[in-house]
This record gives sequence, C-alpha cells and structure tokens, in this order.
Amino acid sequence: LGGGHSCARKDIKLQRRGGADSNLWWALAGDDMGHSVRQALGLDAGARVRTPSAEISDVMVVVDPPVAASSASVTTLLVEGICCASEIPIVKKCLKPLAGVDTVQVNVIGRTVTVSHAAELSSPQALADALNKARLQASVLSSLCDSGEVDEDGAKKALEALAARAESKRYPKWNVVVGAVFWALSLVHYGAASYPEDSDTHTVFAAFKYCGIVAVLLAIVPILRRSFASLKRGVLDINTLMTIAVAGACAMQDFSEAAAVVVLFALSDWLESR
Repeated sequence: LGGGHSCARKDIKLQRRGGADSNLWWALAGDDMGHSVRQALGLDAGARVRTPSAEISDVMVVVDPPVAASSASVTTLLVEGICCASEIPIVKKCLKPLAGVDTVQVNVIGRTVTVSHAAELSSPQALADALNKARLQASVLSSLCDSGEVDEDGAKKALEALAARAESKRYPKWNVVVGAVFWALSLVHYGAASYPEDSDTHTVFAAFKYCGIVAVLLAIVPILRRSFASLKRGVLDINTLMTIAVAGACAMQDFSEAAAVVVLFALSDWLESR
C-alpha cells in the first residue's frame, strides 16, 4: 500500500504504522464489524492485517490497541549561525527529515527557528543537535506543548544559555582580534611604494603583506566550517562565497585584501549576534 492509498469503504479507516516508508497499516474497523477486512482492502489471500477487531475470519488477526497520537509541541530555537536568507534551506533540510516535525519557520533577523513537532518523536534538544551538525550553533529558547504548559526545566536551561551567550558575545573572539591586528600590520606594505624597489627599505615594507596570510588563517576557520556544512547539503551560502573571494585574493597575492574580507566579515557577524 502506498502513501496515497485509502480504503474505499467508509467503515474502515487506514492508519500507517512504523514511519512514512512502512508498509504496515492499521485497519480500524467501524460500526459494521461483519465486513471482511481483506475484501474491503482488496488484499491477497496471504496478506496479513493487524486490526483492533477480535473477529476471526480468513484474515490473520492480531489484537493490539492502536497507538495514541503524539502530542504537538512548538519549540523556538536560537540559531546563531543564521546570517542571511541563504541559511533557510539548510535549516529546513536539517529539520524536515526528523520524525514528528510538522512545520519549520525561520526568522533571519531574529536568528530564531520555530518548529511544530511531536516531542515524543523528536525532542527540542534533538532539533538543536540536528542544526549543530551543520555548524549552525543552535540552542533551545523555549518549548510549549499543546496543553499550553511550558517545560520549566527547559525554560531555565534556555535562560542560562541566553546569559552565557550574552557574556560570550560581549567581545569578539580572540582569533578575530588577533587577526585584525595582523590585517592592520599587512597594510604597512603599501608604504613600500615610496621607496625604490631595489632598496632594503622597500623589501622590509613589502614583507608586511604576508601578515595578511596570518590574519586569514586565524579568522577563516569558522567560515570554512559553515561553508563545508552547507555544501554537504547542496546549498551555496554566503560563507562559501566568502571563501571563494578569499581564495581569489590569495591567488593574486593580495593578502591584505583577503585579510580584510575575512576580518570584516567576522567582525560584522559578531556585531549582528550581540
């Protein structure tokens, strides 16, 4: 039976068991219990059907109560790795395949993701873990079940996570700060133009351009990680474009330009996340 199959008889309801790809179905009989489940479903003589009915006929019957529907929850995640709309397909590709996930809404400006899901099948932390595999730095902000009750432990952890995040974002990371220093040093090489090319002073000034390589190596690591994670999911995002731009600048030996791209992008990302 495929996912689009339904029973022609109104007194029998089909319910898939075991996931979206499973061929195991419940045949839930209605008021008229005298009809043959096999005949109504149009199954072969050797087919097996599980049904709550205890009526024994030519169908093999297993008495087993149907599983109760999973309760719906709405979870809000803080995703610091979202910097532009190009991350939306990545987020959805990470969350949509998870069991029990219904809808996924992404707020790029607020860097939040709201997910409607069955908590029994995919917990709020499982959602965050799926995004973290793509280097998106996700954490749970809140989780509200269909009864309107808030997970108090989850809310407490979310507040602690927000406080820790605010503290960690007070200043740029050390690699960005050090990278900015080396970028500034690389700009000294422009002073070489004031001296003859065959002079020692010109050589000293020109050597400062290699400080840009150090700046690139210090600040590009997070960009490379996010770029690789997005490429694995078939998405060309801003991190990949930045990586290509830096590679092109280095190929032309314009190391100060490459350092400027990486350091300014890292600083802008820090300012947006504060």
